[in-house]
Amino acid sequence: MGDINIDFLKPNSIPKQWVDIMESYNLTQLIKVPTRFTNSSKTCIDHIYVTNPEHVRATKVATIRISDHFPVCYSRSHNSATRTHKHSLIKYRSYKNFNQSAFLEDLTLVPWNVRESFDDPNDALDCWEKLFLEVVEKYAPLKERRVKKPKQPEWLTEEMLKAMNARDKFAQLNDDRNRKLWRNRANNLVRNGKTTYYKQLIKINIGNSKKLWNIIRDLAPEESKTTPTTLKDGDVILSNPQDICFYSDKTSDAGK
Repeated sequence: MGDINIDFLKPNSIPKQWVDIMESYNLTQLIKVPTRFTNSSKTCIDHIYVTNPEHVRATKVATIRISDHFPVCYSRSHNSATRTHKHSLIKYRSYKNFNQSAFLEDLTLVPWNVRESFDDPNDALDCWEKLFLEVVEKYAPLKERRVKKPKQPEWLTEEMLKAMNARDKFAQLNDDRNRKLWRNRANNLVRNGKTTYYKQLIKINIGNSKKLWNIIRDLAPEESKTTPTTLKDGDVILSNPQDICFYSDKTSDAGK
């Protein structure tokens, strides 16, 4: 992907050597509209090359005038098969016993002037980082945890994880009474935590339709997260991904 300086609006002028390279590597160029405009010309010289065009949902030339070139972008289909039977080890800082007032007070007691004894800026930075992390470690220690997914949702808290662990522990002990007790507690914590998190997220992005749409997609059940293959609006029926993308942008702009 990038500025290739070969105009694909004029297929007959594409160098044979370039065509041979594309064929050798099984490359398809996806951008078919002008990407650079001048007072006297328009050319398609910013390209996206792929080996599997069927994996690309849509392409777009964003009409943002940063320079005389418009940026090109694309979205692709991706099926990431999550391996739930494997666990990963992650590191995180625990804020369970974090005391902000004491933390800030301890920072004022750190001998920051020690870093001035170093002539090399990199050594001075290393010294500062070491002093800072010593205080951080005291109030928010670095811990390790085995998780099924390395990237955890932002609404997930340590309190939720503890409730889930207790639920699983009592399930292994066949203690049904305590299992149900901690299951209900974990469910309530997750429900309330997600509600609070997404309410705040929606409030923050209330004027950003793109981010709001991403939030709504994130809230949708996993099985319903499918990409529509056709778009119908009155008498208009579109099935080409590029046409759908272009039409959606136009109708979105019209509603602003």
